[in-house]
Amino acid sequence: MRDKFTGFIAIIGTLYIALYVYLTMNIQIWLVDVIHCFKVMEFKVYLIDHINIFFYIALFFFMSFYISKMLYILFKELYRFYTLNKYISILKIKRLKNILVIDTEEKLAFNFLNKIVISKSILDNFSEEERKSIFWHEKGHLINGDSYKILFSNLILSLFPEKIKNTILKSYILFLETNADRFALKFIDTVNLAKSLLKFKSSTSLNPMMNNFTEDRLKTILEGNNVQIPKFIHVLIILITAVIFVSIIYKTCLCGIM
Repeated sequence: MRDKFTGFIAIIGTLYIALYVYLTMNIQIWLVDVIHCFKVMEFKVYLIDHINIFFYIALFFFMSFYISKMLYILFKELYRFYTLNKYISILKIKRLKNILVIDTEEKLAFNFLNKIVISKSILDNFSEEERKSIFWHEKGHLINGDSYKILFSNLILSLFPEKIKNTILKSYILFLETNADRFALKFIDTVNLAKSLLKFKSSTSLNPMMNNFTEDRLKTILEGNNVQIPKFIHVLIILITAVIFVSIIYKTCLCGIM
């Protein structure tokens, strides 16, 4: 049930921050250099010899924007945590070991810290076996710390353009969801897990988290396949890591002045 993907994301994040620190430490020197050399060098030679510095200056502003975006998402998630905790506290009507039951007509089941939160609507409208399938699926998420993995990956991937972030994150979340399904199937049968998924799918709930990849998960459950993160995602991550690493070690000036 363990995966190495979060480790890859951590490596990308570490290299990204290291590159940004390097850029921050040198940006003032580079700006002085391009201004000084512009005054004394022939224009064509100046452009060719300083193309690296132009790249790094542009990269600095590009990365500054995405780091600001990551910090915004972090504060947004902290506020979401606060409001969710308040929401659970207000609606909580029962506590059973590590399960919290909340009084709402929404069909909800999710992890919050080290607890599984289930709505009263599920207890009222799902059969006992279907409730068990929901519990074991969420238990799988809880054991693997999936909510923390998704939060961490979402923050790190927000350092990149939205298209790259969504492509990687979508595949990763599907991988975690199907892992949780496989964990649940150790304790319940395929039919009841599939039925619980279909009930969520047919729900009128406006909360999209309860319908994550329902069709893909049903197909995986019924066909008995194992979902893996696509190879092109691994290639993309390796490429991003390589570009960041090369950017850190590459010589930044071709004119010989620096």
